[in-house]
Amino acid sequence: MVALRPSDDSALILEVPLPPGLERLRGRHVRDAIGEGIPAHATLLYPFAEPRAIDEAMLTVIDRIVAAHAPWTLTLAGLGRWPDTLYATVEPDSPIRALQAELATAFPSLPLYGRPGLRFEPHVTVAEGPGVDDPAVETDVAWSELPVARRVLEVLLIVREAGRWRTETRFPLRS
Repeated sequence: MVALRPSDDSALILEVPLPPGLERLRGRHVRDAIGEGIPAHATLLYPFAEPRAIDEAMLTVIDRIVAAHAPWTLTLAGLGRWPDTLYATVEPDSPIRALQAELATAFPSLPLYGRPGLRFEPHVTVAEGPGVDDPAVETDVAWSELPVARRVLEVLLIVREAGRWRTETRFPLRS
């Protein structure tokens, strides 16, 4: 496969709906949640390829990889923190790690977050930027909505056009 150039205008994700209170919190503290329409999600590959470079051969590779994985139940288990992010932790993490590793191997010129060798940590971002340093965000009652289970049935290829994210292609997990 020809080396692809990464683009901030596409991503492979698992859409993972948050409970209502956490979604409201995310809407206030994640820049692209409301303004750009990106759903709550666990990132598999971002940045992904330039949208115009995503061809049928790439879609076939993604589909083959995703279809080799069985659906599973993912649990948003609790609050996690990095210096610049508050997030919902993901359990079990082995199915998502395996899926992400295979996709990363298939597209070596598109490393996760543009940083080769970065360790993948499954999560769903709830706050980033200034909200992370606001103690009221970390202690918000919305975190008590966790744990919550979500069934994972597909991977989404999302693209950004004119400042808005939309689903380009859905790849079902093995039925």
